Amino acid sequence: VSVAVRAASALDLAEGMLTVAVEEPIERLVLDGPVVVLLGSEATFVSSVASGSGVAYVWSMGDGVATPGTASQTYVFDGAAGDYAVTVSASSGGGGGAGADLSVPAAVAQLWVSVVEEIAGLAMYTEAATVVGRLNEFFASVAAGSHVRYSFDFGDGHTIASEYGSGVRHAFGVPGEHTVTVTAWNELGEVTAAFGVFVSLDVSSVPPMMLDEGVLLTFGDAMEVEWSEVEPEFQAVIAGAVEPIVNGGGGGHTFYATPDAVVVVSSYPDGDAWVVAVYVAFAAGAGDGTGAGAAAGVPVSGEDLLAAAGVGSAELAQLLGGRKPVAARLPEVVGGVSLTGSGVFGLREQVKVWALLARGSDVRYVYDWGDGSPQTVSEQPAGAYHFKATGTYQVRVTAVNLVSAESAAVEVRVQGELDEPTAVRDAEAVAPLQPLTVVVDVGAATDVTAMWFWGDGVVETGPLGPAGNRSHAYERPGAYALKVALRNEVSDAEVAFADLLRVDEPVVGLQLTMGVGVDYATFGNATLFEAAMAAGTSLAFEWDFGDGSVPVATAAEPSARHAYQAIGVYTATVTASNLIGAASASLQ
Repeated sequence: VSVAVRAASALDLAEGMLTVAVEEPIERLVLDGPVVVLLGSEATFVSSVASGSGVAYVWSMGDGVATPGTASQTYVFDGAAGDYAVTVSASSGGGGGAGADLSVPAAVAQLWVSVVEEIAGLAMYTEAATVVGRLNEFFASVAAGSHVRYSFDFGDGHTIASEYGSGVRHAFGVPGEHTVTVTAWNELGEVTAAFGVFVSLDVSSVPPMMLDEGVLLTFGDAMEVEWSEVEPEFQAVIAGAVEPIVNGGGGGHTFYATPDAVVVVSSYPDGDAWVVAVYVAFAAGAGDGTGAGAAAGVPVSGEDLLAAAGVGSAELAQLLGGRKPVAARLPEVVGGVSLTGSGVFGLREQVKVWALLARGSDVRYVYDWGDGSPQTVSEQPAGAYHFKATGTYQVRVTAVNLVSAESAAVEVRVQGELDEPTAVRDAEAVAPLQPLTVVVDVGAATDVTAMWFWGDGVVETGPLGPAGNRSHAYERPGAYALKVALRNEVSDAEVAFADLLRVDEPVVGLQLTMGVGVDYATFGNATLFEAAMAAGTSLAFEWDFGDGSVPVATAAEPSARHAYQAIGVYTATVTASNLIGAASASLQ
């Protein structure tokens, strides 16, 4: 803006020019850039304004240092991983001649940026030995990486997520080698690694075997098994165990022998539990005389096996401790497992299921309830559990013994019960064909079906939606009793309104007269006033005669009488009303 200045006096005339800079104010400062940045990498942030002139920018990259710059700023986050607030302030002004500071206040924009480190060196560990049926805590860690979350896939249908390295708890239902797959991820990507876990059998919790003589045989005692008593699918496995017997003398192996067979009990500690493996080798033609042992390549006699294993008779006598081997059965292989108890249960109920076996002995049952809760282990085939939330769950049981395991599953649905449901309606009265809405609250109940009895002969049935509401329009005036019947597969209830719903016609065409042929009221005499209307039901009337007397109410009668006590001109008014509205009419 240029301002011309003219100065005049009697002696001289002078002119001058002053230039004043007027800056355009800043509007809508915007900051754009990446919200996730790799630690040590370069990131560019760009700011813009919708309007403004002479804009100067100052940047702060979350480190507390303010740096002047341009509309864009490039920065390397090489400190530490974390969340940083990138801030830019824009100001306008400072131009023009001396003393012309017309600066505009600064605008500020901010963007939060996550500086993330790439994941490397994924590891998993557990603090105790892993035993069948025992809850164990598993942890994951990384050598490098930030904002890391984990998930554990235990290879048995169970996957558990963990936030930022906290431990997860899991119990395996089957002994042996298991592979646990751990996935670590953050905003930059994911890393997956597999880890082997050996799951042992806690022998102290395994029921002892019952001998033919009725004597209990516990692990570490001698036993002998006839070839004919072994399940066919295990005969090759047992025959294949001869090699480890021959080559594994000593080092935790205990040998027992009979004329026809050798039994080796191999035991070793695993944390606070002992793992026990039992192998049986048979001499040629043992048991039923079929030569099955010879066909499997088993040496001729138990004594030969002991000799090959380097165990002499003196050592054998010491191992036996004077005890003579007795006959016993290995656990029968588990088979034909099924699970009963599927169906629908209430949230307050205890869900009960039963495992059935076609065969199997010395069995324990591991129950996985399908809701992420810890597994439960029992020696009884019946399982019971109280779910904490409604939903559909796959309940799985694994029947396990020393030599085998088999699983079965059923689907269980858990519904919330109908506990004292309530209902409200959006009006106490409606006009004909005006929709009435009723809202039902069933609390935690789920899968609810409702029957709506509107009281006018109409009954509607259908699922209760999430909003719990339904609307209905009545055709005729009247008073109607309204109720809603509710049910799901575990409960039922009914909600009824104590008071009747009024359906009334609104007042239309209300007129006030003093009766047929009457044009005026006479002093001291009762004058008849009558109300007439084109439409309206369930009406009540109130009469105001305009002379200061107390208004008169007539419940349903459209007429009233009144005697005026002074000569004059009065305005008489009648008001007709029902629950949905009112109208008035007057005359002089």
